[in-house]
Amino acid sequence: MHRWLLEHPRMGAIIRDWNENRVIRPRVKAAAAVAVVLIMTPALVFSGASPALKAVSICIGLGVITMICRQASR
Repeated sequence: MHRWLLEHPRMGAIIRDWNENRVIRPRVKAAAAVAVVLIMTPALVFSGASPALKAVSICIGLGVITMICRQASR
């Protein structure tokens, strides 16, 4: 599985960048941030969760996006 991931035409280079240099390409950062927003928005809008739980979820999402954006770029 590991070899298959490293040889994958789309994911291989991204994984090698991380394994070898601990960097994330700017395009991958943007895609990850957009994915976090797209996944969390419907869950926050359409769920019946309490406002406190929604606030915590937003803080976690922002934390993840911040961590991704602060990581070194290629």
